[in-house]
Amino acid sequence: MDRKIEIELPQELYQRLEEQCKNKELTLEEYIIFLLYEGEHSKNQVQHIKKVVIGDLQNMIYKVQKTSLNPSNRVTQNEVNCIPLKAFKGQVPKDLKKKIDFFKKQKTFKEDYFYLLINPTEVVGYSGLDFFEEAMPYGQYGFIYCFDLQKPYLTYKNLKNIFNFLGRMIKEEKIYNMDLSTICCNIPEEVLAKLGFKELSHVKRIYGGIKPEIEYDTILQYKETTKDFNVKEMEGLLPINRVLPISYLQNYWMKSLEVIKLKEISFKQTSNSFILQERKRIQDKIYFYYTIFLNPLDLYDRDVLREIYHILIKEINMEALGEGIIIDIPIEIKDILVEYMTCHKEHSIYWYRKLL
Repeated sequence: MDRKIEIELPQELYQRLEEQCKNKELTLEEYIIFLLYEGEHSKNQVQHIKKVVIGDLQNMIYKVQKTSLNPSNRVTQNEVNCIPLKAFKGQVPKDLKKKIDFFKKQKTFKEDYFYLLINPTEVVGYSGLDFFEEAMPYGQYGFIYCFDLQKPYLTYKNLKNIFNFLGRMIKEEKIYNMDLSTICCNIPEEVLAKLGFKELSHVKRIYGGIKPEIEYDTILQYKETTKDFNVKEMEGLLPINRVLPISYLQNYWMKSLEVIKLKEISFKQTSNSFILQERKRIQDKIYFYYTIFLNPLDLYDRDVLREIYHILIKEINMEALGEGIIIDIPIEIKDILVEYMTCHKEHSIYWYRKLL
C-alpha cells in the first residue's frame, strides 16, 4: 500500500528540482521517487565493487606469500640490487666470507669498494673494484677484480643495472674508464659488447712445449742480461700478455722471488725489454709461465712482437724445459708462432674497457 509524505524544501532547491524534472520529462513527484531508487542502486553498486576489490587484494596477498616461500618462483620475479658490504646488515654467506679472506690475502680487497648483489631476501653475488694508473694506453681505470652472480640472475637487465652502478662508483673517483679481464669476470663477449665494453687486448694462452728442431725464419741478434727483480727498473713498461693490472703482478712477484727469473733483452732499437719466467705448480705438475714487458709504443709494432717471441722461444729451447710451458701469445701473431710449439690446450683471455 502506497503512502504519502509531505516535505518542505528551500526555494533554491525546489527550483533546481523543477529544472531537472523538465529535463527528464517527469513530474516533481515522479522525479523524487526516481532519485530515491537510483541512490539505493548506487549504494548496491559500491558494495559490489568493494567486494571485488577486496577479493582481488586477497588473491594478490596469497600469491606474494606463496612466492616468498618458493625460491624457484622468486628468481624470475626479483631483480638484483647492489649494496656496499659495509651497509649490509644481514648474514654474509660462509663461502663468500672465505673469498673475502682470500682477496684480503691477495691485497686486492677494498672494503669501501666491495659490493653485494642481492635480491630482496638473500645474497646472490658480489663484485669488487680497485683503481689504477699505468702508462698509456691504459692510463687511469677502475678495475673489476672480481664478479660473481648466480646463473638464474644472469639476465641482461640485471647485468646492465649492476654495471651502471659500478660505473657510477668509478666516476665518483673522477675516473672514466671501467676495465675488466675475462680471467676475473667470465661474461660472454656478446653480452659485454651489448653493455658497452670494447676489446683492448686478446691473447691466446697456450699450454704445451717447444718443438725440438726449429728453423727460425729470422736471424736473431740480441743481448740478454740476468737481472734481479726491481719494480722501479721496469717502471713505465707494459706486459704484452695483458691479464691483470701490473701492480697485482708486481705484488705477487715481490713475495715469490724464489720462483721467478728475470732477463733484460736488448735487440734492434728497443730498450728496457724484459722476459720474466715464473715457475708454477698446477695439479701436481710444474709449468714455466712467461710474461714479456715492452715499451708501450712497441706493443703495437708487429715486427717487434714477432722478434721478441722468437727470442723467447729460442731461450726456452736452450733450457730444454720439456712440455711444461705456458705462453700468452697476442692474437695478431698467434698463427706465426704456434708452428714452433706443441699445444695441449689453449684458451683466450680478453681485456675490455667501457668509457664512462
